[in-house]
Amino acid sequence: MSLKINVLFFVLFLFASCVQNVQNKIIVISADTHENHVTKWLSNFDDNVQIVTLYGMSDDSVNYYLSVASGVVITGGEDVNPALYGKDSLLTLCGTINNYRDSLEIKMINFALLNKIPLFGICRGLQIMNVSQGGSLIVDIPYFVGDTLHRILSGRTYHNVNVLNNSLISEFIDADSGLVLSNHHQAIDQLAEIFNIAAFASDSVIEAIEIKDTNKYNFAAGVQWHPEGMNFDDAMGKPFAIAFLKQVDEFYKK
Repeated sequence: MSLKINVLFFVLFLFASCVQNVQNKIIVISADTHENHVTKWLSNFDDNVQIVTLYGMSDDSVNYYLSVASGVVITGGEDVNPALYGKDSLLTLCGTINNYRDSLEIKMINFALLNKIPLFGICRGLQIMNVSQGGSLIVDIPYFVGDTLHRILSGRTYHNVNVLNNSLISEFIDADSGLVLSNHHQAIDQLAEIFNIAAFASDSVIEAIEIKDTNKYNFAAGVQWHPEGMNFDDAMGKPFAIAFLKQVDEFYKK
């Protein structure tokens, strides 16, 4: 008899844990390298969110966490396969390609847009947001643009970006321009129709995008730089975390 009672209590405990898990405010991210910088960045501004990394999960688990997510973040990483935007002949100009990650992130992006879940992209995240909606990329900035402004041989660097005054992100960023942490050799070429340009660098490379129709798609934005690697109080990083998390909170409360 006592064994049955213990089993019953165990089952009830698991059920309660699952219910609590669903009730948490969940943000799903595609991957989190570099010592979990993205997780630490978001958690710094809201320690009540549960951040779940989807990379490597089964399809069933990915589908489950997307269904309970209140926010989606697509992070930095490998180059997007140029075959996805009709430039497969330029594959030799790319670095590491990860087709699994490409398909996972495109699924996450489309799910977020379709279900009006707040969406934020960082570096590669901005790039694949654009590709997923029919846009294309500059496969190699040094080759096609002719500068190394965005990444030096040793890796990350800082450069200035200019925020467009009429952009949506200008409403929550106090500065018209600022220094950002950069580490990329690809960028947006043809902009997808559903996005607007929100910021650009001195060489005219697109540095931030945002959704055009917020009534149809909710909050969706991406930046080419790495706010998660900058000082948490930085004027070109903190406002994005706060704005995104505010949208996550509002979605969660619906």
